[in-house]
Amino acid sequence: MMKRTTFALALALLCAAFGCGSGIEEPPAAPGLADAWRLFEQGRFVEARSAFSNLVSEHGAAAQEGLGWCELRMNNLANADDAFGESKERQDADAGWTFVKWALEEYSAAIAKADAVLTFSPRYSFAHDTSVNYRDLLLHQAFSYFHLADFTNCIAKIKLLDSSFDANPSDPGIETTLLTKLEQLRELI
Repeated sequence: MMKRTTFALALALLCAAFGCGSGIEEPPAAPGLADAWRLFEQGRFVEARSAFSNLVSEHGAAAQEGLGWCELRMNNLANADDAFGESKERQDADAGWTFVKWALEEYSAAIAKADAVLTFSPRYSFAHDTSVNYRDLLLHQAFSYFHLADFTNCIAKIKLLDSSFDANPSDPGIETTLLTKLEQLRELI
């Protein structure tokens, strides 16, 4: 009896090691969303993009969101814009879309996307890269308001990042003051 058990165990180990089976090699399982996000978190954006692309038919908006972030990290702004557009207003997608819209100089859209995130999550942090958070969204809103020459709202966003900042939209040289402050904040955030 002991010999039979030892033989069965040895056979099982051999099959596991050498792939005994039907002789037909099964293709590896397609990576799931968690696997695709792991690739993203490792900075393997090309591989992650491929994984997310393969998951779009099965996971829809959730895979489009990951695809958008990969395209953004690879600086493919038009592709990121399209992918985030297919993600159906998911919070992480709207956060990424904020950066895309800002880079495409669509400042009103950048403000709106950041508002969509901050309304529901005032202390937002991107789970797959926690260095991206609400402070980045506020800064992009402030820059967007600056580019739209809406200095009142620009100042309001800056004050959310630095409560000690004091400026008035009618101050002489306000554009220089705001731009200097925005650049300082960009270095800190």
